[in-house]
Amino acid sequence: MKIKNIKLNKNVTTFENDTNVELSIDKPNIIYGQNGSGKTTISRIFQYISKYVLDEDKVNTLENLKNADSEENLEIEILDYKEERININEPNSIKNNIVVFNQDYMKKKMQIEKFDTNKFKSSKITQETGEDLKNELKEIYLKLNGEYKKESEQIKQLKIKLKDEALKTIDEWKKKVDIRKNSNEIFKEIIENIEKLNSVQQIEAEDIIQKIIKYKNVDESSKIGSITLDLEKIKAIKENIHKCVIYNEDTTQLAYIKRLLGQISSDEKEWILLGTKYIKNNECPFCKSNIDNNDIVNGYKMYQNSKLGQLEQKLKFLLEQLNVMDTTIKQISIIKNKINNISTIIDNNEEISNKLNDLEEQLIKFKEEQINIIQYKLDSDNLHRDCSSEKIYTSQNIKLEDIEKLLKEINVNFSQIDAKIETSSKQVGNLRNQYLNECLQPYVAKNIYESYKKIKQDEEELVVKDAKVKEAKKNYEDDLVKKQLLIKDVNRLLDDLGIHKYKIDTNFHLMYKRKDVNDKFVNMLSEGERTSITFALFLAELKWLYEDIDIIVIDDPISSLDYMHIYNVMSKIKELFSMYSDKQIIILTHNNIFYNMFKYRNPYAYYKISNTEGKSNYKEDRRDKTLYMEKLKDIVYIADSTEDITEEQKKYIFNYCRYILETLGLFFFPNSNDALNSLQRMIEKIPEPDNISKTKLDKLFMVVNTGSHATDVEIIDLESEYTDTDYKDACKLTKRIVKYLCKEQLENME
Repeated sequence: MKIKNIKLNKNVTTFENDTNVELSIDKPNIIYGQNGSGKTTISRIFQYISKYVLDEDKVNTLENLKNADSEENLEIEILDYKEERININEPNSIKNNIVVFNQDYMKKKMQIEKFDTNKFKSSKITQETGEDLKNELKEIYLKLNGEYKKESEQIKQLKIKLKDEALKTIDEWKKKVDIRKNSNEIFKEIIENIEKLNSVQQIEAEDIIQKIIKYKNVDESSKIGSITLDLEKIKAIKENIHKCVIYNEDTTQLAYIKRLLGQISSDEKEWILLGTKYIKNNECPFCKSNIDNNDIVNGYKMYQNSKLGQLEQKLKFLLEQLNVMDTTIKQISIIKNKINNISTIIDNNEEISNKLNDLEEQLIKFKEEQINIIQYKLDSDNLHRDCSSEKIYTSQNIKLEDIEKLLKEINVNFSQIDAKIETSSKQVGNLRNQYLNECLQPYVAKNIYESYKKIKQDEEELVVKDAKVKEAKKNYEDDLVKKQLLIKDVNRLLDDLGIHKYKIDTNFHLMYKRKDVNDKFVNMLSEGERTSITFALFLAELKWLYEDIDIIVIDDPISSLDYMHIYNVMSKIKELFSMYSDKQIIILTHNNIFYNMFKYRNPYAYYKISNTEGKSNYKEDRRDKTLYMEKLKDIVYIADSTEDITEEQKKYIFNYCRYILETLGLFFFPNSNDALNSLQRMIEKIPEPDNISKTKLDKLFMVVNTGSHATDVEIIDLESEYTDTDYKDACKLTKRIVKYLCKEQLENME
């Protein structure tokens, strides 16, 4: 929640009636107003609608916001970023995540109890949680935690029992239709939709079950495809066999070989025939002797090279080629098994099975016929003569045309079956889902609903108890842990803010150089030191005490601080902007220099509260002119001018150049004791091509250190050894330094 507008309609302290306090919701808001102009009023409005401020601290807030001169009630209207109104007159309904730093916060954190006249009995920085509350929280936590654990275990056991019963039922129903979905997953879906499933009208499951059983073995893997058979190759084999069968040759050479081979024993003949296959260069492959004149070898070689020998080799080759049909015969066997598995969805199952058997039988018989023909032809008595008129050839029963026709019919049937399988596969999936969603899940949901409802009620009660346990535990642990971290952060922040000698101990007592000065610090601390210490505490609390913040309001965090410490606070506020970039941040200040430190460089939202004749008004400050920018503008004008420098300009150049450089120095070196010298050392290290000659730089700083203290209006009228060129160079070099360090200042200048 962020605030877009606060309408001060009537009787709000010093503000004009119907004043609109506009605020940015996406940029830090910097609001300037002199003391008494109404800044604290704005911070107190945020304080009043904050849920972090106790009701007893709000008692007098509305009265304090009211115009003291009027008897009428005040009217304040607050609009958030959604244009929704916040009723300031109903504090109990306000729960806004707003934290506020202002004088009220400082007074609360540094409680001062008055004693006699102008004496103080005790003073201390207050801590949020005392020891008594801490012990009380611990007792509450231990008691609630014990009850929570006991009831949590009881609910756990009930949930286990409920799940076991449901899973048992789910598994029984799943088996009927072979649902492969995980039972635990089904149970999870039932629990997530149990209210809806409990009211669903359960449909009859038996019809669905029967349909699923019919198709349960059918899926994409059940598809048959088609029988592949290379008929063209088989036709070619048969044609070649026919050519071999009708072959006829003179028997002279055959008789000669028979006679030669008949002269030796059968073992020797086998040996010679085997050896002739491996003859090379007319050498015996075994003993390497010359066999040029061996009649048996030469005769056999002659036989091998004859047409008769070639015919024998071709017949043997064709015999091997007939094995090409084996793949198809095996494929038919596999397909027959597939058809048996899906017989429930095939209407003409018997007819297709008969066709497959017929095809298989014809292929086997065809192969056997061709093998018998080849073997018959290979007989030594038949090899040389035409056997086409023999019974073994003329009695062939299997025609390739019949095989081809039968194959086409079968593949058409298979195509129809595969189309049906595809439809059936989707259908069975839909049926299983229907069974799961309309039968199984509603049935289980009705059975476990009452038990489930009781467990949910117990769980809801346990959640309330759990929240109390967590709250008690959080308060208890936060007090022990965050308190230490908060103290550590406060002490680190005190160092960062320049309050080095003071620290906070574990009892929130103020320590000065390790000595407890808790009862003395009212007299020891300046107002500025009190501001810094409470601001350090505020920044630490932002980090450790608040888990959810929408708006941060900081009113005058630099009250009574000197120039150097203002820059320390500026540094911390910029860290705050970065750390809480998604929050709405509002900074209020009466210090014009502090305001301008934000304004001359940062794209924030700027507003001013002005008070004229006792009446305050609020408006956006759209001017980018500041004292710094006005002086820079004059320096740039002189640096760019072609005219001679005037005597009047010489009087303020000392001051203006120093003011520009000192402001830059304090911006870049806020913790430096001599920001001007620190800036000079930084400029000396500027790399090429922007580096500045040391001679010109020394002359510049000689000029700015001549009798000037960089006040707002100081001018100096003195006799000087500096020439017009020295003055001009001082302006040019100052401009060049600004351009290198903060060029956007020159770009945004009118």
